[in-house]
Amino acid sequence: DCGSKIGFLTANVVYALDRDDIREGFLKELRKIDLGDSLQVAAE
Repeated sequence: DCGSKIGFLTANVVYALDRDDIREGFLKELRKIDLGDSLQVAAE
């Protein structure tokens, strides 16, 4: 669903993970992201 900003981002992630030709490259890029304290803040 691309009716919201979160929906847009989620749809793009799902699309990338569903594609055999780009999945590994996408995962490689995701692993480079330093989330730092972002996950802790989001959980609160």
